[in-house]
Amino acid sequence: MSGGSSDSPNLATEQTVAFGVLDPHRVVTLLRAADAAAFFTREEPRSRATGSDSRTWHMQLCHGGRVRLLAFPEPFLDPAVAVLIRLARACLSARRTMGIEDVPHTPRDAVAASPVSSESAAFNHEVDPAADRQNEHPGDGIVCGVSGWFSPHGVRYHEDVRSVSQIAPADWSALLDHADAIDFFNRPEPAPAGPSDRIFHLAITAANRHRELAVNDPFDTPGLAHLIALTRRAVRDRQVLSPETLDDVQFAALATAWLDAQAADPDDDPGRWLTG
Repeated sequence: MSGGSSDSPNLATEQTVAFGVLDPHRVVTLLRAADAAAFFTREEPRSRATGSDSRTWHMQLCHGGRVRLLAFPEPFLDPAVAVLIRLARACLSARRTMGIEDVPHTPRDAVAASPVSSESAAFNHEVDPAADRQNEHPGDGIVCGVSGWFSPHGVRYHEDVRSVSQIAPADWSALLDHADAIDFFNRPEPAPAGPSDRIFHLAITAANRHRELAVNDPFDTPGLAHLIALTRRAVRDRQVLSPETLDDVQFAALATAWLDAQAADPDDDPGRWLTG
């Protein structure tokens, strides 16, 4: 599989992966998607006008004695093709879990005899396909608890926890930009809260920075009020999902449900699942 734009066709990179190194369930889902898109029988895509920066995906499948290479320009007009390309890209970045029984004896013995630490020589390690996403750290996110009003100060009666993957990128950036603008990570601790105050216990973790700060309500400054407003917006983000915000595992589950629905009712609108 390869993809490149019409402006820079020479920058297209070709990647190949054998089905044998993938999780079997991932392969089954991909092949079902290929059948749903009629990959091996559909007509050759007709050339059409696309933007100068639009990509064209060249995809070849080899399975069960069938081989075919097709080119799919963006944007995809067929939802089934969109699902197929997304699943194929996930396969290219996926790694199968490797157990000790999967490693040949010679390299296994060499590793066992090497002087490296047990951690670096450990087997049964699975590589996260999403681990190389830029500007995203697994431990990043926010925790926002509330005390006061209905509970003694410091005794939280409500708490929300969100990882960075559950927050829309624009809202995460806005929150961090504002946190830096008001010096959230370095500002001094606030004065003790009044007896009738509500307290937001906000913790933000971003890369190598972490800070938990008590923010009293009524707020001491407009900047703190806006910080809490941005935090509450980020907390609500996990209620919104789209194909673009799903990770590969979540998208594969959605694709499987879509394929099952198509098999049960071939006349159902295929775009309904992907367009909301």
